[in-house]
Amino acid sequence: MLEALSQCYGIEGYKVLISCDVNPQYQRACDEVTMLAYEFALKHQGTEVFVNSPALGCDLNKLFILPKAYELSDYVIFIEDDCVPAAKDTLCFFEQMGERFRDDPTVLSITAFNRPDHGDGLYTIFYGSRFTPWGWAMWRDRYDRLVGDGSAYKEHYGSLVNSGFDNWICINTQPGERHFGPVQPRIQCIGAEDAEHTPSGSWHMEHMHQSFGAWQHDLPDPTPEMWHERNG
Repeated sequence: MLEALSQCYGIEGYKVLISCDVNPQYQRACDEVTMLAYEFALKHQGTEVFVNSPALGCDLNKLFILPKAYELSDYVIFIEDDCVPAAKDTLCFFEQMGERFRDDPTVLSITAFNRPDHGDGLYTIFYGSRFTPWGWAMWRDRYDRLVGDGSAYKEHYGSLVNSGFDNWICINTQPGERHFGPVQPRIQCIGAEDAEHTPSGSWHMEHMHQSFGAWQHDLPDPTPEMWHERNG
C-alpha cells in the first residue's frame, strides 16, 4: 500500500499520518509494519507515525487518527493497510471529487473502490446510498455530524466497537444523501488472508477482489473536467 501511495500523482504535497497498532501476540510482524511506516516517513517529509501499543483495534484506531487529520484539513483521505491505491491518479480523483462536491451536503463521502463487471467508464462516477470503506474521503462537517467525538458510536456498539464503523455510516445516511465513487476502481483490496473481517481467501475473491481497474491503463494526471456522472 505504501509503495503504491508513493507512486501516486501529487503525493509530494501531502501530509501523511500513519497509525500503527501493535499486538504483542504478533510483535515481530507488527515491528516489521512499523518499520515500513518509518521508512516511508524518511522518504516523504511531513509524514507522522503513531504507534499504538497495546493495539486500539480496527475502528478505535480510526477514531484515534481521524480527528488528528481533521485538525490539519477540512477534507481527509483515509486508506487502510490492505487497500492499495493501485491507480496513479487515486489521490487526484479524491482531490477533484472533494472540490466537486464540497458544497453539496447531500454527498457524504467519496470512495475509490468499486467492483465493475466490465472495463468501461474510466472517468465515469456514480453514486449510491451505501458507504464503501475500502479507501474513502470525507469532509469535516460530514464527519462531525456522522461520527463527532465517537461517543455515540461507542455507546451503540459496546463490545463490538471494532466491527461497526462502516455500518454506522450506512445507518446514519439519510434518504437523499449519497456516496460517490468511480465506475473503474482506483483501489484494489488485498486483505484476503488473515484479515480482520474477511472470512477466507475465496470469500475475498467473490466479494472484494476487482478483475477490472483503472490501474490497467496508462493513466495521465487527470483534470477535473475529465470526470462525468453516469446517467441513470
